[in-house]
Amino acid sequence: MNIGAVKLIVIFVATALVFIFLSGAIHRHNLPEVVVDNAMGGTIQHRHRASGNVRVTEHDEIIANEEGIITLHVSEGDRVYEGQLLYSIVVDIRNLEDRIRTLEHNRDTQNVQIMRINNDINHRQSAGVRAPARAPLSLIEHDADIENINVRIRNAEDEYARLQSLYDIGATPRANLDGAVRELQMLNDQLNLAIERRQNAIDRYEDERIRDADTYDQAVADNARILADLNFQLQSSRLALESINNEIYRLNNQLFVEGIYEYRAQTSGEIIRIHEAARGGRHVFQNAALMSVRPDEAALYAVFNLPNNIDFVELGQRVSLNIRNRRNIAGIVDNIRFYYSHFEVYVSFESDDIQIGERAETIFEQTSQLYQRTLPNSAIREAPWDDNVTYVYVIVRDRGLFGYIYSVRGQLISIQEEGSSRTAIHDGFPGDLDVVIGSSQTISYGTRVRITPTLQ
Repeated sequence: MNIGAVKLIVIFVATALVFIFLSGAIHRHNLPEVVVDNAMGGTIQHRHRASGNVRVTEHDEIIANEEGIITLHVSEGDRVYEGQLLYSIVVDIRNLEDRIRTLEHNRDTQNVQIMRINNDINHRQSAGVRAPARAPLSLIEHDADIENINVRIRNAEDEYARLQSLYDIGATPRANLDGAVRELQMLNDQLNLAIERRQNAIDRYEDERIRDADTYDQAVADNARILADLNFQLQSSRLALESINNEIYRLNNQLFVEGIYEYRAQTSGEIIRIHEAARGGRHVFQNAALMSVRPDEAALYAVFNLPNNIDFVELGQRVSLNIRNRRNIAGIVDNIRFYYSHFEVYVSFESDDIQIGERAETIFEQTSQLYQRTLPNSAIREAPWDDNVTYVYVIVRDRGLFGYIYSVRGQLISIQEEGSSRTAIHDGFPGDLDVVIGSSQTISYGTRVRITPTLQ
């Protein structure tokens, strides 16, 4: 071979390398951008800004905070003192029993899911890699979707049968029965679509297997990823099962131990009226008006309507009020009334020159204990197959031909407490993992990404 031919070969190889490098750079530039952070120690802040109106209370309306059989411990005209027992309710256990039965059904479903995943793992570990073809990773997700829809269809069929029996005796309107029929039709449509998607995935896999056989090393790597994915699902199902068992245990304790709810007077005063709903040991519903109490002193209240998902407001909690040009007026939560879609918080305060009907503003807040591991809320994700299972995406770094290649994988977490901006997770989470807290595009397990300090 002469020198000229060698030069041509060198030029060709150099040009090819430059082309490969530029192609990789362009590809990396088009990858989804992600911002990462590490789990760190800190507290969790709960904050909710609210606006309300000032009222004056000449008498307090006492309502039922639970449903069940009521026993009154006072009568009209009685003088009562702060902390005195006003009524007790034997909690209606029927709803508790229905919830327990539903959870037990969900527990059986999770056990079946765990058994199936264990069988898949054992089969794959024993079979090993016998062919270089890539395995259909997506089939696991399709099978899970189909199984989940089938469970929902069975539940919907049970609900339809229940509504049909109620409709036959005139205990529920036709609209509820029609709604159940529509729900069944929708779920069956979803099932047909999921089956079609699974078949399409199988067809694509077969085409790829026939068209593009991989190397043995690639097959081994793919098998390892499948096992990792199965183990991820197995851990998810076990966490969901643990959550279900804990809820069943709690409800059983409430059923057999905490069956009586007691309510005590928040202030001294006089019982001026017992409502009809509370007389004679009747069955009362939650939020039913029971009695009116005239307090010894009329008090100013700022009343706030809060959504039901605010769960950190408590009786006795101290807050600061802003009313007109008056700032940081000390107040205390001394009554909470629950309704179907919201609850009312009554904050009592003392101040001169405040008019009834004026607008009051406050921030309900609470600071948690110190946690070893916290993350921004934007990092927390819910598993698509179970809302009770949470995870984050962490960065995986692999060495490539021209530098490192970054991709994401799921990491299961256990939430200890969720705040307004950060969430506390279990202490065992590694603090040196780069966790995705924001992305320029939708990402999923295995997505290749580009790390950036901020998103545009």
